[in-house]
Amino acid sequence: MHDRTRLKLFQRAKMWPTTYTVRLASPALRDLDRIPPHYAGADPGVHLHGSAAEPALDEVHVAINCDADIVTARQAARELASRLGFSRTDLTILATAVSEMTRNIVRFAGTGEVVIELIDGPRRGVQVVARDTGPGIPDVDKALADGYSTYDGLGLGLPGARRLMDEFAVVSEPGRGTTVTMTKWCQEG
Repeated sequence: MHDRTRLKLFQRAKMWPTTYTVRLASPALRDLDRIPPHYAGADPGVHLHGSAAEPALDEVHVAINCDADIVTARQAARELASRLGFSRTDLTILATAVSEMTRNIVRFAGTGEVVIELIDGPRRGVQVVARDTGPGIPDVDKALADGYSTYDGLGLGLPGARRLMDEFAVVSEPGRGTTVTMTKWCQEG
């Protein structure tokens, strides 16, 4: 059974509150006074290295409200994946896909959430779920087409992330929001 702890972190530069919900791999961390210093607001980044004193996390929820949260979600994904032994190339690929999805949340929905979770079963990997309650995507197939853009960008968002990840799914309903679920598997050997 996993404990859930809600932490409120403040980014030094702008002091905007960002809420993170983390699921701990160990129930040992229950008190806020035992939260590692980097979660107490000293550093807006997410550090997920575990030890007996600092249990490792297997799931991180990052509230997405502004551009700074894009960086935070990227860092969380990289650090979780590095625990599974992802190569540097695959860490960069994963971080890029997370950036694309979080940038879409900020640009089109304004607010949302990214959940990054380790998959440690017979096959090891990282699953990322990016969700928002924004306007939704009227034509998902069109939005997944290479080169398609609604804001004079490069059109690398959804199609780019789909190419980078091993598994990719989009569920969207106009007026209700979008959920993107993507998985990157750790290459063994």
